[in-house]
Amino acid sequence: HTVDDSVPNSGILGFNGSEVRLYANILNNGFQLNHTFGGYFTYKGDNKYTGSGEFGNLVALSADGLTMATTGYIDREDDSQDQYMVRIFRYSTEWIAIADVNLPSYQIADLTLNNDGNTLALSNRYVDNSRGETEIYNYNGTVYQLNHAIKGSRYNDNLGTSIALNGIGNRIVLGGINDNGYSSGQVKIYEENNGTWNFVQKLTGDSYYNHSPIYNSVFGFKVDLSADGTT
Repeated sequence: HTVDDSVPNSGILGFNGSEVRLYANILNNGFQLNHTFGGYFTYKGDNKYTGSGEFGNLVALSADGLTMATTGYIDREDDSQDQYMVRIFRYSTEWIAIADVNLPSYQIADLTLNNDGNTLALSNRYVDNSRGETEIYNYNGTVYQLNHAIKGSRYNDNLGTSIALNGIGNRIVLGGINDNGYSSGQVKIYEENNGTWNFVQKLTGDSYYNHSPIYNSVFGFKVDLSADGTT
């Protein structure tokens, strides 16, 4: 079993730097520090970064505990091509970075991995006048390739405020804190069949009295999904 402990502003990367600590419970001896991830946004080749990486603001761990994804922000010294990113790590005999997903001007709201870590989904609730967008990636052994993007239907839906994948990565639920101008919120469910992602169902926040939207109930603020995708 593993636990992620995201530690903001630890100083590992300098100003606004951070680290991710992974703890493992081996032979039921209690959770002990297994690995520390940090320092990844200070320098990379000839591109010098300021160290303001915001590394570890969001963390996702696969069900088998062997793949970890975390967000970061690359803030270059000359302010050219500043961008958000996701870095994915995998454990074999040691933890190594296997891929990056670079997202220029893409503020990540949430991210999730399926059971084996080969499907990654990430969201930005502010895209396109806050309609929101969720991108789904599949790992091909070298890179995570964009498979599909799902956008909210209306302005300010904020679809993708929270997201969750099922175990095999062919079903996803997306929470949005608004629905057609109301803060009642919504949850949308999509499923992949034969390589195509299709809309399945929409759930909305209702009142106890007349099933009309409740102002500011923000249904869908946090969502989750069972491994088999049925709950």
